[in-house]
Amino acid sequence: MTLLKDVRGPWRIIQQGGTVLDVNVFNQDKGGFIDGTIRHGNNTVNIEDARVTQTQITFRAPWSPNSKGRYTGHFDIQGITFDELHTGNQATWATPDKLFGDVEF
Repeated sequence: MTLLKDVRGPWRIIQQGGTVLDVNVFNQDKGGFIDGTIRHGNNTVNIEDARVTQTQITFRAPWSPNSKGRYTGHFDIQGITFDELHTGNQATWATPDKLFGDVEF
């Protein structure tokens, strides 16, 4: 059996500076791989290269051909994001409205 954090469903990321992102994870498997979407304003993209464990989550948001956000966080839950194409662009983020429970596969 594998114990992971359950990140399925809708939840919200608040980035440093107040940027709000809406995440919806619609599939999570026993390997910790997740599928879903992330939305900023009118721009909704599929999350890529996404994985969750008992202690952390990581995924990519391909916002445009020139901007690919990498999100990595720990389940206190606070994280950091940076643009994979412009690594100097960084921000912290949190999910203040969501407590992530455990799921056993």
